[in-house]
Amino acid sequence: MSNKIKCIILFTAFYSNVIAQSGKISGLIIDAETYKPLSNVEIMVNNTSFKSKTNDKGEFIINNISEGSYELVIYKENFKVIKKLITLKNNQLKFDLIMEDNIINLPELLIESFSLINGEIGKREIIGSAHNISAKELTKFNYTNIHEILSKIPGVNLQEEDGYGLRPNIGLRGTGLERSSKITIMEDGILMAPAPYSSPSAYYFPTIGRMNSIEILKGSSQIKFGPLTTGGAINFISTPIPEKLKGSVKLIGGTDNFRNFHGHIGTSHNNLGIMIEGFNYGSNGFKKLKNNESTGFDKKDYNLKIKYKSSNASSIYHEIILSIGETKENSNETYLGLSDEDFNKNPYLRYHGSQIDNMKAKQKRMSLKNYIEFNNGLNISTSIYKNNFQRNWYKLQSVIDNNGNTFGISSLFKNDANEAFNIVKGTINSNEESVIVRANNRSYLSKGIQSVINKSFQNNNTKHHISLSTRYHYDEVDRFQWEDKYQMLNGTMHLNKKGTPGSNSNKIQYSKALASYINYKIEMTKLILSLGLRHEHIKGHGDDYGKSDAERKGADLSSRENIINSLIPGIGLLYKINSSSNTFLGIHKGFSPPGDKPEINPEKSINYEIGFRTKSIRLNGEIVGYVSYYSNLLGSDLSATGGSGTNELYNAGKAIVKGIEISVNYNLFNNSDKLQIPIYINYTLTDATFKENFESSFDAWSGEIMTGYKIPYISKHQFNLGLNFKSNSLSFDVNYSFKSNVRTKPGIEMDNTTELIKGFGVINTALNYNINKNISFHLAAKNIINKVYSVSRRPAGLRPGLPRTFTAGIKCDF
Repeated sequence: MSNKIKCIILFTAFYSNVIAQSGKISGLIIDAETYKPLSNVEIMVNNTSFKSKTNDKGEFIINNISEGSYELVIYKENFKVIKKLITLKNNQLKFDLIMEDNIINLPELLIESFSLINGEIGKREIIGSAHNISAKELTKFNYTNIHEILSKIPGVNLQEEDGYGLRPNIGLRGTGLERSSKITIMEDGILMAPAPYSSPSAYYFPTIGRMNSIEILKGSSQIKFGPLTTGGAINFISTPIPEKLKGSVKLIGGTDNFRNFHGHIGTSHNNLGIMIEGFNYGSNGFKKLKNNESTGFDKKDYNLKIKYKSSNASSIYHEIILSIGETKENSNETYLGLSDEDFNKNPYLRYHGSQIDNMKAKQKRMSLKNYIEFNNGLNISTSIYKNNFQRNWYKLQSVIDNNGNTFGISSLFKNDANEAFNIVKGTINSNEESVIVRANNRSYLSKGIQSVINKSFQNNNTKHHISLSTRYHYDEVDRFQWEDKYQMLNGTMHLNKKGTPGSNSNKIQYSKALASYINYKIEMTKLILSLGLRHEHIKGHGDDYGKSDAERKGADLSSRENIINSLIPGIGLLYKINSSSNTFLGIHKGFSPPGDKPEINPEKSINYEIGFRTKSIRLNGEIVGYVSYYSNLLGSDLSATGGSGTNELYNAGKAIVKGIEISVNYNLFNNSDKLQIPIYINYTLTDATFKENFESSFDAWSGEIMTGYKIPYISKHQFNLGLNFKSNSLSFDVNYSFKSNVRTKPGIEMDNTTELIKGFGVINTALNYNINKNISFHLAAKNIINKVYSVSRRPAGLRPGLPRTFTAGIKCDF
């Protein structure tokens, strides 16, 4: 072979090799929440030495790579890891990617066992209205009151009670708000109400200040979670275990000796991870007793998490997470409000009759999550959980006037109760044993095991997702109550006679529930169809030992039982208009457990919704219309609503709730690196009325209920407006929240001030300054114009909202 031919062959081989190595992969990576470019994102080509990192514009390039198929691993701390299969052809490939916060610091599929909506990207493809309140949003105002947080979310109905959110009253889409008993409340995907089936009234509520994010889900998709499926579900996602040694300490102080401490530290090494956390907040209270005794509270919360995971090289991925926590509360809270006259004179007064009212509560929780992921698209998540809650709310129950007439606290403001009312005010003395204080002593247990199996596969351009889940749950409430008798002398209460424990209420109620759920979701290029079916088998049982059998030997035992089987279907459809917008509609059955009384039926409704959502670099919006037709609405006899406190459920007949939810977020200067000014507007229209005539013996609804009467404590109009000025190191937020007039009892007339809470608006502001990347300063003012307003008339008189309050503090991350 001649030298000329050899040179040609060598040159051809060299040139071919150069061509093969001259391929280029490039792209743009942006933040799912802000739609802004992400810098310092690592892009690695698996099993090769090729890698790159995004610049300040979110761009990356990988040069000199051969054609072929590869797996890219895209990583940025505190964001979800993305693994993307690509094929490089014609020596060039360009694509854009969206990364979102890793709110839980877990593998993508395992997040589904903690989360309702799977983050910002998952929210966009949820069939139904979904909202995610991120850690960034929670830290703006350093919220500890759940009402202040949820007031920004359309479709959420709220009734404040104590000004600090200790006893939340939350409804979704016109469901009852009483003690949040008509919505499903979870923490990390686990039921958190003290007894979700037997007694769902939430006298325990997750401590908001220690949460990493909050999810709110409404519509047909929420039937997966149950047992309450009409309005929706709220899930609180706790602080995650960090990937490396990391911690934070926050100290805040404020008006009325408000104090807040939050600290956590954790790390992960190889297969193990651990995190410990402490949270404490309290106040001396903004209401005033004439003897200057504290009307405040103190609440402590501790949490421990430990995890073990298999190595990433394992053919089967396996992870276990143990979570243990405890919450303690000591609060001098009361159900006793004020008369209209006294409220107008001094809205922050507390009557002498409430001077020893006190709640002591303790909750212990434990959960163990086990997750297995196989290579064939199958994963199994199983959780075992147990929650214990004990509380004793020692508070004024009734007063006997000097003529021997007894008045419950909800009757003190009637004309014939003038003498009893003056005893409570401390302006006159009472006879001995005339001021009755009840020890509302109750213990709760909630435990169970739940398992979810997910399988995904793809045929051509169609993705299929099958989910099967089951949960066996047991809960109980043990009421062991008594009443002590006092005398009011010169404004001070003196104990005359201690009651015998169990002599007021002595009964146990329990529920055993087996819930199953199946969902089949088909995802095409433009269309997503979801079909779901839930089944609830519930056995509710009650044992009442009477008032003279403290040892529970059964001499006066009366028992009852109610067994329910219910199918709860749901169907949803989502159409992708383009890459940033979609529309959806859904139909599902609403359900609430009926308790242990055989003559009580489950709450049932048929719910419809239709909505549109869009997300772009500057605009994020959603509008939803819905209607719920109740064939049987359930009411509950709670002391909190002015009832006698038996907690009995009762049938309230037909009702209809319809409404519109609008949420718009727009960033005025999102393209600027130095300044951003996002604004948001949220509006809720709710029309909730009875559709059946009936006679109610329930104290809070006493009297004749007529078709067209408004359901109490649901505002027709709710409006929330916010503005944020944000630079590199400084952020200033202002928020205005408004609620229109509400009736306090069923009826139509909106001008009767004795059955009305007037509409009100509150302005909150917050300033956050980053001194450096690890230290930040916080200053906030709640109700900055010091608006005086009432939030409730139940159970006993007008109760004020929080007056102007300042807080300031510092946060150190390390």
